[in-house]
Amino acid sequence: MTDETMIERVARTLSSLAGHDADADWTVFETPARAVILAIREPTRYMLDAATVATGGRDEWLLKDGAWQTMIDAALAGDLIEPD
Repeated sequence: MTDETMIERVARTLSSLAGHDADADWTVFETPARAVILAIREPTRYMLDAATVATGGRDEWLLKDGAWQTMIDAALAGDLIEPD
């Protein structure tokens, strides 16, 4: 699966979860999709630090509520998502 195919699939999923027409509106969700993929594949130090702070420490922080959302928010806030 190419990265673009994965981005489109994640964007379509996000679009559908948000109550939009996944076929018509998925491109609106490309940037959040890139942030999700970045959090899963290659979280930056900035993203990891944000999740650590938000969840109160390093002890199994990936399992704590909000860790993934915090990493995704950090990616979006830090303008870390660059289209290819």
